[in-house]
Amino acid sequence: MVRAKGEFYSGYKSGETPRMAIIEGRKIAVTEVIRRTRALDPRTGKIKDIYRCRLVDGRVIDIIEESQP
Repeated sequence: MVRAKGEFYSGYKSGETPRMAIIEGRKIAVTEVIRRTRALDPRTGKIKDIYRCRLVDGRVIDIIEESQP
């Protein structure tokens, strides 16, 4: 599974939904968010949002974002 940075839609709540994945410096559109999971990082104690996304080129990737307090 590929992990990537993401660009998120910023509505009235920041970082709601990933719209673009950034892989090797290239932006690729997200066509579908398959699943969103929240997980506690045992190393840092911070909560992370993990988005499983389908890209416009058909790949399925995970985008991980640290939740804001």
